[in-house]
Amino acid sequence: MKQFYIGLAATVHDPAIAIIDNKGKILHAEALERPMQYKIAWDINPGTMFDYLSKLILKFHNDSIEWLIATSWDYQSKKALAQKMQTATLDQPKTNDLYKSHGIFNGEWEKWLLELQNDYLDRIRKTLPFLIESITGQAKVKVINFDHHLTHAANACYFHDNTESALCVVADGEGEVGSLSCFLFDGIQLKRLSRSWGSGSLGVFYGIMTNLCGFDVKKGEAWKMMGLAAYGQFDQLLYDHFSQLVCVEKGKFIPVDPKISEQVLKPYISKIASFKTNPLLAKNIAHTAQYIFEEVMLKLLTYHQNKTDQKNLILAGGCALNSRLNGKIKQSTLFETIFIPPAPGDDGNAVGAAALLFNQETGQSCLSDTEWQSPYLGESICPKKLKQFINQANNFIITEQSQNIFLNTAQKLAEGKLVAWVHGRGEFGPRALGNRSILANPQISNIKEIINSKIKFRESYRPFAPSIMDEYGIDWFEDYQDSPYMSKTLNWREEKKKLVPGVVHKDGTGRVQSVKKKRNPDFYNLISQFYQITGIPCLLNTSLNVMGKPIVYSLEDIIGVFMTTGIDILVIDGVMIEK
Repeated sequence: MKQFYIGLAATVHDPAIAIIDNKGKILHAEALERPMQYKIAWDINPGTMFDYLSKLILKFHNDSIEWLIATSWDYQSKKALAQKMQTATLDQPKTNDLYKSHGIFNGEWEKWLLELQNDYLDRIRKTLPFLIESITGQAKVKVINFDHHLTHAANACYFHDNTESALCVVADGEGEVGSLSCFLFDGIQLKRLSRSWGSGSLGVFYGIMTNLCGFDVKKGEAWKMMGLAAYGQFDQLLYDHFSQLVCVEKGKFIPVDPKISEQVLKPYISKIASFKTNPLLAKNIAHTAQYIFEEVMLKLLTYHQNKTDQKNLILAGGCALNSRLNGKIKQSTLFETIFIPPAPGDDGNAVGAAALLFNQETGQSCLSDTEWQSPYLGESICPKKLKQFINQANNFIITEQSQNIFLNTAQKLAEGKLVAWVHGRGEFGPRALGNRSILANPQISNIKEIINSKIKFRESYRPFAPSIMDEYGIDWFEDYQDSPYMSKTLNWREEKKKLVPGVVHKDGTGRVQSVKKKRNPDFYNLISQFYQITGIPCLLNTSLNVMGKPIVYSLEDIIGVFMTTGIDILVIDGVMIEK
């Protein structure tokens, strides 16, 4: 029997499923927010996960396959969880108005969240074996629970393409016992070096500040605060107040007294309503909070770099989604290389859990691969459905093309057309990397306003990213670094800013995607054709969605966005559809 390994990102947000085969290859990885079209998919019913997993098992199953399951959280019995929290009080906390209204985290919140997570995993653990048995006939399905931060690290190392040893740092909102873990990765295996215990958390700090600026961290709006930060200025008074919310000692987070948190935050609570109406009023809070986030994280990384003397860094966990921080690590520390996987948040733990289970069962490691691991691991568009749409669609200009599709699309982009580009399998992770993207000409000075008003319907202070041919990156960015997953924000060279105003952020930066031919040949060819026409080796690239919704998943999602927004042209796997 061949063993296939299912990994479940089974925390209360960003659920995902990954499947690894008997040779250690990822067959599929997808965040459930995509098929559900529900951003973050917070606290979904496990039945929704089971429904999608059933379809995947039916897709890959045959009688020679035995299925094994791994989750991304270490399940604890009620008794063990109570002992871990050193209290028997595991009920939802009776919190004050400050918490109820604005989601401010404190010690009681931590207890409630851990119980909620444990209960969620308990439902999965008890039900999933019966589901797989009903589909495949396989009895006694094994379910293994792995440590949350270990799955974060395993996911990051699976995608890492450097076989040299590295320090792997995981920082997020909350794990089973804390929010920070450090590992040594020797190119094959992971060894834990240290971890934080208790409620101190940089991820929680960023969530608090996101809510304080009038956004909602549960809806995934931390991105908004990061974009808003570029419009603000450092404020010493704000720094003195908010820096009390996160404490670090000897490379670990230290819990903050909830009374201090309430004292610090209370004066600002009354302003949240006005921030919701006009977020620019909170721009200095956002800027200063981002400054504190970067200061603390760089301090932690420097401490652990000094202790381990490692020159290579792998960064994982929700904090690794902060591209502004990521772009500064190389210049601010002694690390020579910095790697962030395509899905460093909880969705990526589906891959991490499956990889760890493969390693445990076979004794082989799939944590390291000298070849680049593609992030294009989601569903493709069904050719039969696409053909049906083409045959039935009216009032469109539809042309099916082969190699000419790259030149013709590049010409349309050079003319200022807005293009939805759908190709191959969907990306795993939160960012569009050229397979489910909206593309535009970055030379157009007001292109951001055009896209926001006609398609995205989102806030003016949120930037759009440049996807650049990697070999030209050094000419266009200061201290250029390879950034295949759009995970680093870098400074544009001064003389280049005026050439691509559509992708230059307020502070002169851009969140870069480095595009190489070997990674995504078709997307590279499209940018190359645009370069031949315009002399500009990059395109504006933003996710194919509208504000508040995840990136599109099905053909129906794609057509819906195309028909209800100002997108001019839709290209799906070589088929050009014009309104």
